[in-house]
This record gives sequence, structure tokens and C-alpha cells, in this order.
Amino acid sequence: IRLAKIDTAIVLLYPFLDDQLALLVKNSVELTISNIINLKSVLNYSHKNQKKEIKVHLSFSIGIDSDGMEFEELIQYIPRLLKTKNLVIEGVCGVLSNDNPSRTTIGLQAEKFKEVVSNLCKLGMKIKSVHLANSESVDLHPNCLKGIEKIDISIVPYVRLGRWLYGTYIPKSKRIGKLVPILDIVVARVIQVKKLEPNRSVGYFGLYKTKIREYI
Repeated sequence: IRLAKIDTAIVLLYPFLDDQLALLVKNSVELTISNIINLKSVLNYSHKNQKKEIKVHLSFSIGIDSDGMEFEELIQYIPRLLKTKNLVIEGVCGVLSNDNPSRTTIGLQAEKFKEVVSNLCKLGMKIKSVHLANSESVDLHPNCLKGIEKIDISIVPYVRLGRWLYGTYIPKSKRIGKLVPILDIVVARVIQVKKLEPNRSVGYFGLYKTKIREYI
């Protein structure tokens, strides 16, 4: 995209590896920070490269327990985040899960997310946008961000379009049988390891639930 001289926003929605950071920043990619390791890397890099603006999205564990930071673990880094002038908090995000034993319902997950956003604003963070819903969430839970304007009228709610763009999303009312996976085998580098307590869910529908304290 950048080689084609297209200067549009590019958002990386997944964790990154340290050896990828310089290239991502060079190409003005907006980074999603979903773990403390990535957060420390970005803070250190921004300190050493103060002339380069870095845009980030802070991702919190809302519905899919295997993804995102806990608000409590971020608190100690907020003063440094606010002092780092070349670091722009472009957005705050989370991921909903339709079947999560530890968060129970979509409504509770959405309320937890709005509570996180509210707490960040109270601590002095200026948030430009929030995004909680993907293609399926828009179809099943269109009001999940209702009331976000009461926290700050300037916050813009976004939607992460995935399967709608690919043409692979089928509304629940029109599904027949089970969906067929697009990929059978994926070979990739491990980009994140997270420790979960018992009875936490992994995946969009909580297809795997931890029975003991586990690393995933």
C-alpha cells in the first residue's frame, strides 16, 4: 500500500514482534497494543525516536479472555503514556464473545468496556475512537456501544469490518448447517503468550475453556 503511494490509515489489529516494529512505524501503521510487552516496546521506541509520531489502539480483555490487556495492569503505565508526546492514542478496543462463562452476557461485556473507556478519560487520556464490534457483532448486537457518547461526545465509534468485506459472512438467520473453515492448516510465528486463570474462554464462542491456570 505504501509502495503504491497510498496514504490511507492502516491498522494492525494483532500483536507485533519487536523485529517488526521499526518497519511498522516507518510505514505509519497504527498499532494495536494488547499486551504489556508490546506496550513497553512502543514506549521505549517512541522515546528513542521522538520525531516520529506513533498511533496506537489500546486493546482490553472484554469478551475473549485470550486477547487484550486487563485495565488494572495498564494503570501504572498511564502517566508515561500521557507524557509521551509523539505517542497518539488513536483508539480503545475490545472483542466481544457470544459465549463466555466469566463475562456471562454481551451486555455485561459492553458495560465493562464502557467502564474502561470512562476510567481512561477520568485519568486524563484523550480518546479519539472506540471499536468493539466486528461484522457479526453489528448483525447480532447493534447497540453494544449505545451510551458511549455520555462519556465523551467527541469519541467516534468504529466497526471492524472483516467477513463483510470478504463476502464470507452469513447472517445467523440464513445459516444452514455448520460453517466450513476457510483454512485447514496455518503455520505462523507465535506472537503472544498469555496466562489465564481457570474458567476463562478462548475464541469467539468460548469453544475452549481453561480448567486450570494455563498459558495459551
